[in-house]
Amino acid sequence: EQFMDDLVTRAVGGLGSKAIHIYATPTYLPSALAKDYDTLWTEARRKKLIDAAAGHRVAIEINNRYRIPSAAFIREAKAAGCKFCFGSNNAGAEDLGRCEYGLRMLNECKLDWRDFFVPDAKS
Repeated sequence: EQFMDDLVTRAVGGLGSKAIHIYATPTYLPSALAKDYDTLWTEARRKKLIDAAAGHRVAIEINNRYRIPSAAFIREAKAAGCKFCFGSNNAGAEDLGRCEYGLRMLNECKLDWRDFFVPDAKS
């Protein structure tokens, strides 16, 4: 529990202190904790991270390699006004994929072009 609270606190602080446009692998957990993703990423923790991203206009990466963030997180971030982008986090050509997770989330979370980050966009 303390690890997760510290993780969220560091992420929120980072989103507010740096000039960043995209938060990559936003809900990544080490493999030892990943099996408990839905338990550890509580509604309160998701909200803190989402509020910080929305408040600082930082887009959320939908990561194909790790299949994160969850659909619940994406729906909540969309409702908060966050923008999104697709990312692969690939280590080589063999794991690049075709953004299958991102496309699934696009449909499942009813995202459209207006929900995606555009560099230098004023919205």
